[in-house]
Amino acid sequence: ASSIVALRLRGNLEQPRAALVIQAGELQGQGNIALHPFATQPLASLNLILNGINPQRFSADFPMANLNLAVNLQQTAQNSLQGNLNLQNTQPRPIDQSGVPLRQTHMRISLADETIVLDEIAILLGQAKDMKANLSGNVTWHMDSAAGFANIDVHRLNPALLDTRMQSASLS
Repeated sequence: ASSIVALRLRGNLEQPRAALVIQAGELQGQGNIALHPFATQPLASLNLILNGINPQRFSADFPMANLNLAVNLQQTAQNSLQGNLNLQNTQPRPIDQSGVPLRQTHMRISLADETIVLDEIAILLGQAKDMKANLSGNVTWHMDSAAGFANIDVHRLNPALLDTRMQSASLS
């Protein structure tokens, strides 16, 4: 099977832009990136969609999954980056079955002044029949001090969704 990776560059040295197209078997994607390489925040925007990501294609030691990723980040007037990240796994399975138990996640991202904030985190685990198992909350990480905090709410999580060798329960 043939693969295509195309990168088209435009703009100038002060504001380069790139468009990306990937067609490599099941992996399909496209994206756009805009840079300000001499600014405090060099990434001006990132819009990326990748479908059909299977970690096991990169290494046999990695779990199998079928991940679809969408990232949209835009620079704000305050020189921070803000946007959304969505990740969907169409083949969730437990870790002990060489899988990734994540079914879907969504979060808002903010990057500013050596701080990463993940807000409105919504994580669904397991198969569709397990729709009640989810996590939600927010995370803040300060890169300069390598410290942070998280506030994660657990709703009806069955540990056996993560690893079938674990005892079934409903954690909240």
